[in-house]
Amino acid sequence: MSNPSVGRPKGLAINRWAFNDLCRLHCVSRAEVARAAALSAGYLSELVSGAKGASPATARRLAEALSCSVQTLFPELTVAAA
Repeated sequence: MSNPSVGRPKGLAINRWAFNDLCRLHCVSRAEVARAAALSAGYLSELVSGAKGASPATARRLAEALSCSVQTLFPELTVAAA
């Protein structure tokens, strides 16, 4: 029996399509979002590519930086956990 979590990064997976759409909507670059969310541009790139997962705190900061709900960017995060 295989383990479905093998190879998947720990943390929350970002909805990269929603992220990219919101960046275009707000006319902001990834670097600007990273600065607003107090993240390095490299770490944000890893989140968007799926190489790393986000913590709930990082998810909140990204949602605030893009003026959206946490669930828009991280659909697997429940409202109670946000």
